[in-house]
Amino acid sequence: MTTEQIILRIWTGRIRTNEQIDYARYILKTGGDSYASTPGNLGFQIVTRDRGDGTTDVTTLSWWTSKPESRRNGCASPHCATRSRK
Repeated sequence: MTTEQIILRIWTGRIRTNEQIDYARYILKTGGDSYASTPGNLGFQIVTRDRGDGTTDVTTLSWWTSKPESRRNGCASPHCATRSRK
């Protein structure tokens, strides 16, 4: 067992279910692909859950080697998220 600390950052949101594929592509294009090239990033994942009412929950997870490294992706606070609209 390792004692190395890993930082997990979580972002959540809700989208229209019929836009799920387009939204996943948008996330990859506007942020997800850059995670892989950011020093300190250990990976990321997008998880979705269809709520059955025409909306889908989206959760983005990213793993980092340290808090300062996790902030290189555009957010100085571990509690903030940036929001973009098409």
